[in-house]
Amino acid sequence: MEEIIKIINEVANKYRFEYVIIGDVASSVFGKPRMTVDVDIVINVERGNVEIIKEFEKRGFNKVSSKKIKQFLNGYPVKLEYKNGFSVGLRAASFEYDFEVLKRARRIKIFGVNVYVARIEDLIVYKIARFDDIDKADIKSLIFRTRKINRDYIEKAVLKLEKESEIKMEPIKGDKKRMKTSMKHGKMVLGSGWWRNGCVEVKR
Repeated sequence: MEEIIKIINEVANKYRFEYVIIGDVASSVFGKPRMTVDVDIVINVERGNVEIIKEFEKRGFNKVSSKKIKQFLNGYPVKLEYKNGFSVGLRAASFEYDFEVLKRARRIKIFGVNVYVARIEDLIVYKIARFDDIDKADIKSLIFRTRKINRDYIEKAVLKLEKESEIKMEPIKGDKKRMKTSMKHGKMVLGSGWWRNGCVEVKR
């Protein structure tokens, strides 16, 4: 993991692009630490720039298939596989919200390297967008371990991402407070106990 963090920073410095670490690594920084072999990052590069991927290959990552490169060029995340099962989840910023997250990123030292990590509120928004069991646990951990969270920002960011993604929200039968949404990259569920009256809540 330490080696991957250094490579990400070196590639970003060489090609002079903005990046932000999201996902499990970022959640471990602010929430409950846990083992992960993936580093998810969003980068600010021109769509069509495949030199970034080639640079990762030069630094020991497995060769990326033409299919995955095409996915990356179309704005989808691509998994860059490294040795010993480690990997980097790479996605080019495509939503206006992504660029806001990049601007708001905090500079934090991980393994002795100064890297850019998404703020807690933005981590929660991204995790709401997918909302699997791990994301649910991470959201709880982030909320429990953080004294101050800008809940108003989270609510507005979710609505903005929803609009940008052209998401259609439909109530689940039998639970008016629970919302189910289909997204390109997963599901967003705003349920009772998690999102109530515009505020994220966790039952203590």
